[in-house]
Amino acid sequence: MNATKAIRRFLLILLFVPVIPCFAGEVAQQELAKILMNFHHFANDEQKAKLNTLASDSSLSDPERTIAQALLGVKHWPSDEDKAKLNGIASDSDVPDAVRELARIVHDLKHQISDTDRQELSAMISQ
Repeated sequence: MNATKAIRRFLLILLFVPVIPCFAGEVAQQELAKILMNFHHFANDEQKAKLNTLASDSSLSDPERTIAQALLGVKHWPSDEDKAKLNGIASDSDVPDAVRELARIVHDLKHQISDTDRQELSAMISQ
């Protein structure tokens, strides 16, 4: 009887394991979108703290961490090196659409986001 309970618990846990990284990614994507909505020229101290947390979070995908890292380095616009990484993410069909869109927005960032990008981010946040 104890073995049956243990197996059931194990199987129940396995059902939720794939959901955890997916949920973490969605939360990270929304957090990146919120940061971008209020981004002006470079990250402020509060944004830097959040971006550092995201950039070092091993539960997030490499593209999500790369976007956070690129935003940390923005001084009016991303560096050429970061733009190349962001362009790679934005053009990778294996990357989720929301992450590709975030990469494109950061890649195109000049001082602050455009009105069109603001609408995209607003929709992403409200999901």
